[in-house]
Amino acid sequence: MADDTTLAIYGISPEGALQWYRHNGRSDGTNRWTAGGGGNNVSDGWNIYSTVFSGGNGVIYGITPEGALQWYRHDGYTDGTNRWTAGGGGNNVSDGWNIYSTVFSGGNGVIYGITPEGALQWYRHDGYTDGTNRWTAGGGGNNVSDGWNIYSTVFSGGNGVIYGITPEGALQWYRHDGYTDGTNRWTAGGGGNNVSDGWNIYSTVFSGGNGVIYGITPEGALQWYRHDGYTDGTNRWTAGGGGNNVSDGWNIYSTVFSDTAQSVAVPAASPPAAKPATSPPQPASGILLKAFVRSGGAKRLGKIRMPPAAVSAGEIIYKRSVFDATGALVVEEGRVAAGANTPVPVGPLHVPRESFSYRHTFVDESGALRARAGDITVTADLRLQIGIVKLEGSVDGEKLTANGYAEVVTVRVDGSASFGAPGAGGSATGHAVGPNAHMSGEAGPNGVGGEIGLSAGEIGGQLGVTIGGQPFGVGGEIGLKAELGLHWAATSTITLPLITISGPNPLAGVTSFAIGAVNDLARDPVRTAEQAINDIAGVGIDAVEEVGQIVKSIAGIFGDDDEDEEDKHTVTRDEWGDPKKHAPPGQVLFDR
Repeated sequence: MADDTTLAIYGISPEGALQWYRHNGRSDGTNRWTAGGGGNNVSDGWNIYSTVFSGGNGVIYGITPEGALQWYRHDGYTDGTNRWTAGGGGNNVSDGWNIYSTVFSGGNGVIYGITPEGALQWYRHDGYTDGTNRWTAGGGGNNVSDGWNIYSTVFSGGNGVIYGITPEGALQWYRHDGYTDGTNRWTAGGGGNNVSDGWNIYSTVFSGGNGVIYGITPEGALQWYRHDGYTDGTNRWTAGGGGNNVSDGWNIYSTVFSDTAQSVAVPAASPPAAKPATSPPQPASGILLKAFVRSGGAKRLGKIRMPPAAVSAGEIIYKRSVFDATGALVVEEGRVAAGANTPVPVGPLHVPRESFSYRHTFVDESGALRARAGDITVTADLRLQIGIVKLEGSVDGEKLTANGYAEVVTVRVDGSASFGAPGAGGSATGHAVGPNAHMSGEAGPNGVGGEIGLSAGEIGGQLGVTIGGQPFGVGGEIGLKAELGLHWAATSTITLPLITISGPNPLAGVTSFAIGAVNDLARDPVRTAEQAINDIAGVGIDAVEEVGQIVKSIAGIFGDDDEDEEDKHTVTRDEWGDPKKHAPPGQVLFDR
C-alpha cells in the first residue's frame, strides 16, 4: 500500500494474468483510479496456484495444489511496473499448505490457516521480507481457535482483527489479541460481534486496511465500505447502507486481493456462493431478528441441544528442544489427538527443554441474538462451558527447572450485550464461574514451590456507555476463594486463605546445597562421594575442637593456675594443621 489514501488491488484472470490497479479513493470511497481502465499486466502464470494472497508491501504468496507455499515480492507494487524479486517462479518457503481450506495473512509475516474441521492455526513467516524459509511455529502451527468452518469467507482486517461471513450473510468481527505471538488471547472470541448483514450478495470480499472493506457482486461491481468500528467491534459504518460503487467489470477475475497483508484468500476453484441482492448490508430501515446456537463448529437454528454423549478426548499441543544426530539444537512443535491410548510426546529424558499443554471442554455451547430496528441495533452473546480441564508443564534440562499447572472448572458462563443508536451506545459483559480448583508446582536451583487453590465460585462484569463520543464504564468481581501455597527460596512466600507472608529465608541455602549435591552426584558420583566423606569427617573434627575450645575458655574464666599465662595468647597448630586460638581471660573465643 503506497500510503493511507491509495491502495494497490490485484486481479488474476482465468488465464493466469496478474493485473495491477491503484484505487486512489481508498480513504473516502470515491472512484478515482490509476490504471482503472483494464489494469497493468505485471506478471503471468498465476493460474497454477489454488490460492493467492498478499503479505503486504508487495509480498505475494501462492499455494500450489500440492501444498507448496511460494513467495514473491512485487517491487513495482506502488507504481504498477513489472519489477519483481523472485518473480521467475517464486521462492518455496514451506510445504503442506493444502491441508487448509482457507489461508490468509494477518500482516507482518503472520499467516492463518483454517482446516476443514474449523481449527484456526497461526504461523509467523519470519523471512517474509526476504523470501527465506525462516518460521515461528512452522512445524504445524499454533491452534488459536476452533469452529471457523461455519463461515463461507474469512479475512483479516489487520492488527489482529478477523472477519467471518456466514452463509446467511452476517459479518462477524473478532480481534485476536495474541496475533503477534501466536497465543489464543481474544476479544469477542466466543462467537464474534455481529457488525453487519447481507454480505452473501458478494462473490468475493476483501479488506483494504484501516476498516475499509470491498465486495464484488456476481455482476462485477466493486463496492466500497468503511467499518468505523473496526478497532472495537462496534457496528459504526461509513457507506454501510449498500456501499459506494467505485468500479465495474471485476467478475472477469477468478481471484482479487489488495496489497494490505490483510486480504482474504478465496480458493479460485470454489468462491463463496452468491445470493440475489434482496437485502443489501445495513438497510436504512426495517426490522431484523434472528438467533442461532453453535456447538462443535456447527450452527443450528432454534433450541439449544446438548452435544452427543460421545465426546473427543481433546488435543495435546507440545513443543520440545532436542539435539539431532549432528549435535545441533532444533525445536520440534506439533499436536496430537489425545485418545485413550495416545502417549504424551514428552520425548527422551535427555532433552534440554520441553513443554506441553492440554485443554478439553466436555460441553461448549454458544448462542447469539441480533436485532435491528431502523438505526437501533441490539446484540447479545452467551457461551456455556461445562467440565473444563487444563494441563500444562515444562522442563528445562539445562537450567534444571521444571513446572506444572492443572486446573478443573465445573462450569463457566460468559455473556455480553450491546446496543447502538445515533450518538449513543452501550455494552455489558459478565461471567460466572462455578466451583473450581487448581494446582501448580515448580522446582529449580533458586527454589521450590507449590500451590493449591479452591474456589466456591465467582461472578463479575462491567458496564459501559458512550454518549456523544465520550465513554463511561464501571465493573467489578466478587467470589469466594481459598489459596494455600509455599515458595521456598532466598525470599520465601507462604500463602494462606486470609494472609500472605513473604520475607528472607535463612534456611534456603539447604535447598541450593541439596540440588547442587544431586547435580554433582549425577555428573561424577565417585568424586562426589569421596568429597562428601571428607566433608563429613571435617565437620566431626571441627565439632570436637569446638568443644575443647569451650572447655579451655571456661577454665580460663575461672583462672587456671596450671596453664602458662603466655600460652593463652599464643596460636599453635594441631596435627591437622589448623591454627588454634586461645581466649584471653574473661572471654570466650570460638574457632569458626
